[in-house]
Amino acid sequence: MQIENNAYPWRVATNRHTNTDGTSWGWIDGAPGNACWSNERGSNMNREQAGRIVAEHNDWLEKQTPVGVRLLKAKEKAANIATKVAEAEAQTERLRATLRDAETAIATLEDEQAQAPNV
Repeated sequence: MQIENNAYPWRVATNRHTNTDGTSWGWIDGAPGNACWSNERGSNMNREQAGRIVAEHNDWLEKQTPVGVRLLKAKEKAANIATKVAEAEAQTERLRATLRDAETAIATLEDEQAQAPNV
């Protein structure tokens, strides 16, 4: 199935209600016209085909964007990821310190229990 490209990103949408035979169906959100898909037997387009069409369009759309703009977006994405990594590393260090404190408390209690008379 050929769907004309436009200037908007597309995504595969799935209707929450199934066909009467229980198969899923949906549409390509953002595409011009009525681009529906169905996993029902004999359908012109199924979910897998819709996914490929969406990926092809979104790849095409990305290539229409000037390299300078794509570079800025890539740098922004990398900076956001680097921030998340730094936050995760800081959280990991805080958790390690908390774990060390818990392990120290366990060791202290185990020593205390070993020295206590059996009751």
